[in-house]
Amino acid sequence: MSPKVVSLVTQAAFAALALTFIAVAALALLTDDVRAYPIWLAGPVGLLVAAALFAVGWVAPRRSSAIVWDEATQDAWLRAQATGYWVGILAFVAFGNMVAAGWVDLGTAFLVSAMLTAAAPFVRFLAGAWLVRP
Repeated sequence: MSPKVVSLVTQAAFAALALTFIAVAALALLTDDVRAYPIWLAGPVGLLVAAALFAVGWVAPRRSSAIVWDEATQDAWLRAQATGYWVGILAFVAFGNMVAAGWVDLGTAFLVSAMLTAAAPFVRFLAGAWLVRP
């Protein structure tokens, strides 16, 4: 398995997670009732992604994985995690204010803030991978 395939599988897995988290957040905002749809959807998607990444890591030669997960990728992932941290702080503050103003239910605000916090590192990492090409 080539490094290109390992990289594409990783990016597809991260995109699936990001889209799932964003979809759950959007559904929560649109319905304004967290019981109106399967909130547990993010769990199985996360487990499937983890299994796929584990399988690719197990099957791929160690050299391919090392090429994909080099210092630049590690730095990009650390920056993506930092972005997720700040998005989380901003989301919880923003939605906390919306709850205080009576615009959003507390359960909805918490769910949307959590899903946006979870999606942010994956979105940042993929944006860096897809928009910044050498």
